[in-house]
Amino acid sequence: MIALNGPNGVSETTYTDSSGFYQFTDLTPGTYTIREQQPSGTFYNGYTNTGTDAGVVDGTSGIDIISAINLNSGDAGLEYDFGEIQPTGTFGYDWFDTNRNGVYDQGSEPPIPGVAVTISGTAFAGTPLARPLTAADVPGGLTVTTNSAGRYDYPVLPPGVYTITSVQPTTFDGMSLVHWQEQNGDPTGPNPTIDNPNPRTFSDVVLTAGNASRGPFNFGETAFSGSPPTTPPIIVPPTPPSKRDFLDSTDTSGSSSSGAAAAAPAENVAPSSPGVNAAVADLPQDPQFAVSTGTPTVPAFVAVGAGPGSAPLVRVFNYATGVEVFQFLAYEQSYTGGVHVAVGDINGDGVPDIVTSTGVGGGPRVRVFSGIDGSVLEDFFAYEPTYTGGVSIAVGDVEGIGRDDIITGTETGGAPRISVFNTSNVSNPIASFFAFDSSQRSGVRIAAADFNGDGKADIVATTGPGVTTQVRVFSGADVLLNQANISPIQTINPFGGAFSGGAYIATGDYNGDGMPDIIVGADAGGGPRVQVFSGTDDSILADFFAYEPTFTGGVRVAALDVNGDGHADIIAGAGLGGATRVTIFSGAGVGASLVPNVIDDFFAFDATVLDGVYVGAGTSKPVGGTSPVTTPAAIGSLGLSGTMPPLS
Repeated sequence: MIALNGPNGVSETTYTDSSGFYQFTDLTPGTYTIREQQPSGTFYNGYTNTGTDAGVVDGTSGIDIISAINLNSGDAGLEYDFGEIQPTGTFGYDWFDTNRNGVYDQGSEPPIPGVAVTISGTAFAGTPLARPLTAADVPGGLTVTTNSAGRYDYPVLPPGVYTITSVQPTTFDGMSLVHWQEQNGDPTGPNPTIDNPNPRTFSDVVLTAGNASRGPFNFGETAFSGSPPTTPPIIVPPTPPSKRDFLDSTDTSGSSSSGAAAAAPAENVAPSSPGVNAAVADLPQDPQFAVSTGTPTVPAFVAVGAGPGSAPLVRVFNYATGVEVFQFLAYEQSYTGGVHVAVGDINGDGVPDIVTSTGVGGGPRVRVFSGIDGSVLEDFFAYEPTYTGGVSIAVGDVEGIGRDDIITGTETGGAPRISVFNTSNVSNPIASFFAFDSSQRSGVRIAAADFNGDGKADIVATTGPGVTTQVRVFSGADVLLNQANISPIQTINPFGGAFSGGAYIATGDYNGDGMPDIIVGADAGGGPRVQVFSGTDDSILADFFAYEPTFTGGVRVAALDVNGDGHADIIAGAGLGGATRVTIFSGAGVGASLVPNVIDDFFAFDATVLDGVYVGAGTSKPVGGTSPVTTPAAIGSLGLSGTMPPLS
């Protein structure tokens, strides 16, 4: 409806026709005002044209006014136009990411109701109408809460560019929650920026007038808890095996869902290996040490770290002597976010040391424990203390100076950032770069070995969940140039290039040809598939399921020659939802079966706990000799500094 007011009490109304045209005729000279009442439905005021007489634009919400229209005798005032802008909208969910794959699996993963979500930004961005979004623009206000289906909804918004932020829920179903990972579930573009610069945000969300609501933009939660302590660890003396309590449990194997990583032939299941959650009676509570390296003077350490949900206990077994050498709490007992482990000679004394990092929910804390007496050698934050996304950990002599450097990577939810630390100064990394596109939030898992024979450890990186799994090898010499982006010297697409659940990674000379090979274990969402790729020509040396194919909690991997045959053996640890099962598979030569033999199989911790287990392994370097790279495995989770884009 259009209303006209003018001299001598003139007051008329009219309506626009089917083409949107209106007019008033037979007017006397004078000064007029036109008011437009917005049509029914939800529209936003758009551009208003002041016409041939250049009237003055004014108005309030829902009403546009053109005033001071001066008509003289014979004038025809034209093009006094009123523009309307159609609304748009957005929506998403807050959910408990049961399998930690960063994807909301509606129907199988629980939604979280009552979570506060707020929208902010610029309405009508990029136009002369641009202004901050206000509560008056949004029916129901700027802050909404998720409903019983975990859904938040802004069905009516002006077009613009916005930031969507959720408030961290504290508990769900009796569990303490922490931030996990956001998911851009919108198939259309442009893509928003996730977790940049603050966690739990989608920024640069572009909404276009008249288009259907964009989304879903989802917020994922998980149930890890605790934070890294600042006090020294509590050393726990090993419990004699004869005094351990052997508990009964039932087989509670993982769910039967599958993924692309579970596409290996059904016969490629490791022989003589009961289910990942086999009954205690089926497996021992400690390594059997049926094999050894045969050189007791050269330590060969296999380290295991507790999974999320348990106290941060680490155990270290020496396969050179057949004994457990250490058992300690890497952090305070109240911290239950998981402990990731790697093994290597950090201080150059010829004895492998144990390196730990915290999991999701804790600050990015790294600690180094002496392989001689368990004392703390280093204790530092790899990234900003506020980063809680987890840190993957590895070691390798990137500098070629005869001792291992510490290599860290951001875990799931962070940009794929890798940093290298020399222990002479852990306050600043000696190198830092993005292994994959910096906009990805899948994180990065890492390992190290010298693939090009230049005496420097090259860094091997693989993606976390949420993008197609890929492995890249970066020259250590290139890494030390400290450039933000480095071209890989080798690229592998494991699991047929069709799996997006992420992977764990390790390096070791599996086939005994004198070159390191790449060992990849599928993360949660697919079967517990392990593949080994030749470091020489990328050919597949092994391809098998470490546990029953229906287990979908993932498989963590490490590598070390524990039986002294010159082949790196694969050390597998069950992922989340599996018991604390560690299985060691024998390395094999060229032409051997794709399914290696099991040479040790045991529970690292309480067999009734389904938190999974992290594994790492390493041996000594010859003192005074050359500096071959150890075969540490960086399997674990975790995160930042400098001028690069923030991680979350």
